[in-house]
Amino acid sequence: MEEHKQDNNGGVTPIAKGVAYIKPEYLVSSKSKTEELDNVDDAKEEKGANKRVAEGNSEEPPKKKARGQNKDRYQKNKTSNLKNTDGEKIDLGHQKDEKNKISHDVLKQLRGKKYDFKKAEEVLKHVAQHIEKTSGDAKSKQNEANQLEKLKQRLAQASKQSSGEQQVEQPSEVVQKIENSYVETKYKPKEVKRIDFSGKLYMAPLTTVGNLPFRRLCKGLGVDVTCGEMAVASNLIKGQVGELSLLRRHASEDLFGVQIAGAHQDIMIKLAQLIDEQFPDIDFVDINCGCPVDLICSKGMGSGLMERRNKMQSIVRGMKEILRIPLTLKMRTGIKQDNLFAHKLFPEIQSWGINALTLHGRTKQQRYTKEADWEYIEKCSKLVRQSTADQDGYKKIYTLGNGDIYNYTDYQKNIPGVDAIMIGRGALIKPWIFTEIKQERHWDISASERMDLLKDFCKFGMDHYGSDEYGIQTTRRYLLEWISFTHRYVPVGLLERVPMAINERPQRFMGRNDLETLMASGDVRDWITLSEMAGLGPVVSDFQFVPKHKSNSYEAEG
Repeated sequence: MEEHKQDNNGGVTPIAKGVAYIKPEYLVSSKSKTEELDNVDDAKEEKGANKRVAEGNSEEPPKKKARGQNKDRYQKNKTSNLKNTDGEKIDLGHQKDEKNKISHDVLKQLRGKKYDFKKAEEVLKHVAQHIEKTSGDAKSKQNEANQLEKLKQRLAQASKQSSGEQQVEQPSEVVQKIENSYVETKYKPKEVKRIDFSGKLYMAPLTTVGNLPFRRLCKGLGVDVTCGEMAVASNLIKGQVGELSLLRRHASEDLFGVQIAGAHQDIMIKLAQLIDEQFPDIDFVDINCGCPVDLICSKGMGSGLMERRNKMQSIVRGMKEILRIPLTLKMRTGIKQDNLFAHKLFPEIQSWGINALTLHGRTKQQRYTKEADWEYIEKCSKLVRQSTADQDGYKKIYTLGNGDIYNYTDYQKNIPGVDAIMIGRGALIKPWIFTEIKQERHWDISASERMDLLKDFCKFGMDHYGSDEYGIQTTRRYLLEWISFTHRYVPVGLLERVPMAINERPQRFMGRNDLETLMASGDVRDWITLSEMAGLGPVVSDFQFVPKHKSNSYEAEG
């Protein structure tokens, strides 16, 4: 394993020697049978080495594996006792400032299917009865059809209205009827936390690259709201550690949510109970109804849930019955370009009790290949945005827009139509976009300043994943995933026209210095060089990397 130490810039540089593994005290003091066997093996190995030297054979045989529990204990503790050349202990900082860590007992209960979900099961039964009653009523169905026609008329009217003061639009008769007929269960929380999303900069939940170290980096650049990567509800309920780690939150994330994808109301409602009882450091939960990936949609999750209105309603109502934190939902404009139906869902979803609705201005079919339709986003927002505030001054529902925000002029152009804006790929390509928006300028960031950000990411990565060999390689791969987006950035100082749109394909260019040119390269080998320069040291000879999202194709997911 290659050994490293931290430098003054927060990076990691290779060191030739001087790093020693200190034997844990319990291994020194313990007189277990396993340790005695290990000592016997060490003596045999030393005797064998002397014999080989005497025979003129200096080649060592393959090392034996550690025995029993000592192997696990050694693997667990060998990186926690590193010292540098000056004899000072290296502070790995591994997850020391992180929250939402699940206890071993709860994890054991989830894996053994012994966690008590009685509350969720009662809520599920209650919600299912209501959905069956309202959806099975023929008269209700007829009223719903009439309401859809009214929604079309209202949408047409909204498009003709000027940018002046808008009239307050009341919920439809069907929506009002459903809302009035719903009776909350005894499990409804008495006190529910409220969040004011108005005017806040929200970084979208980003698969793979939206990891904790990257979110921590963006917090230093001005983002207000962060959200974890999309987590699959069924995997969380099963106690999968990798999925549960997506709920981790750094202490610097002062307004943090988690995004959940699920297709079954029983799983989603149970997860709501688990979050409410075991994760006090989550500020809100977001339901994913926008992921366009076929593997997700084919299972009824993501965009696939948009076409299943009754199931979506039961999920939202059931989770609201349990959660003491806001519940939000992110969706797309529709499935196919010729059939946009988000405007039909917005008023209904509002009546279910959702706290915030985010609309990505593309259909599932479009993915990321077309420009976001902000005109349609604004039309949908008008249908619910005039909802009255509660007694504490919070709106009943906030509307957020998402898509193609790449600079502060994009932000200023579109913010009037919504309460807040969510930023995705723009943050991946240039995470300093949050600084630009708050300072209202196009930041001609230098190559050295960008390198400092790479170094910060590496430091944050090793704080999270560890600075042993595993931690360094994990940090490197996530850094390369990020560089696969940020290499698309063209410095403002080199542009003939400012600003540049996010989907424009820039011509190849030479930077103002060698580092800027290197950062613009689309060659994976140059990205690896940048990772080495950022403080992660040289890669192993057989190291390979393929971007997960193929972001250099300009048709990336993110």
